[in-house]
Amino acid sequence: MLAAAGIAAAGYVGSGGHATAAIGDCTPSATWPADQPGLDAAVLTLINQHRASIGLAALTSSPTLTASAVWKARHMAAYNELTHDDEAPPVTRTFADRLAACGYSGPGAGENIAWYYPTAASVVAAWLGSPPHKANIEGPWNATGLGAAIGPNHEVYWVEDFGFTGGSSSPPPPPPSTPTTSPPPPATTTTTVAAQTTTTTPAPPPPATTTSSSSATSPGAASPQAATPRESASVQLRCIVPGVFRLRVGVAARRVRAEGCAVKTLSVHIRRVGAGRVAWQSPRGRVNMPAGSVVTLAVNTKS
Repeated sequence: MLAAAGIAAAGYVGSGGHATAAIGDCTPSATWPADQPGLDAAVLTLINQHRASIGLAALTSSPTLTASAVWKARHMAAYNELTHDDEAPPVTRTFADRLAACGYSGPGAGENIAWYYPTAASVVAAWLGSPPHKANIEGPWNATGLGAAIGPNHEVYWVEDFGFTGGSSSPPPPPPSTPTTSPPPPATTTTTVAAQTTTTTPAPPPPATTTSSSSATSPGAASPQAATPRESASVQLRCIVPGVFRLRVGVAARRVRAEGCAVKTLSVHIRRVGAGRVAWQSPRGRVNMPAGSVVTLAVNTKS
């Protein structure tokens, strides 16, 4: 099975306080892979080093944002998925709903997620290489929460949630945007509040042998508005991976390319789908990624 990397970013803003309902709870299942505090701490150190290098204040650890990030990282690791919104089991809800369930009531929030990147340095580098994720990292927040869990496939699932301490304080104006000089690598997800984006960002460096922000993605801050994740206006900067399960490979490839993504195929032998049809894809369908990101289609070649 081919390993794929991804990142995504997401975010929302609210009017003075959290404007969404708490759905479900914030208690991870005991059967989900454990959080990795050492990886969490390493990411926080690197994020604050970057913020200090451009004159921004360090982010402090928030119990509610940490609870949300840990829940999400463990859930993604258990179910091998990369999305900002949560999918059942155990509950289907938005990124904002999860934050509310974990006790966060701030006026805005953002989220970066990723998988595959094996080290804190590699995932932070990927996020900084993606404009939406970078905007979250350099946003007007003063608090953060981190989660990292290792799935059964031995890949690391990373989550960083951004927000504010005090719950009801108004977010400061966003810092001036910093242009990036090179496009992000393929495959990741991030979420930003300022730009209110949900995007999937670049793939990580090649394996030793790539979001999020997401919706919360792949991998900013905004003035208070409705507390619902929205897609970035910069549609040209992302591709949307469609679900192409069971389609013939030619049809599937055309659909993926039509959304601005690149395609890579590999052969598998599986009985549950017909020969020449897509058995699985990575990342899974409905994920936002940077334009040109590679989508892997596993095609059944057994007649």
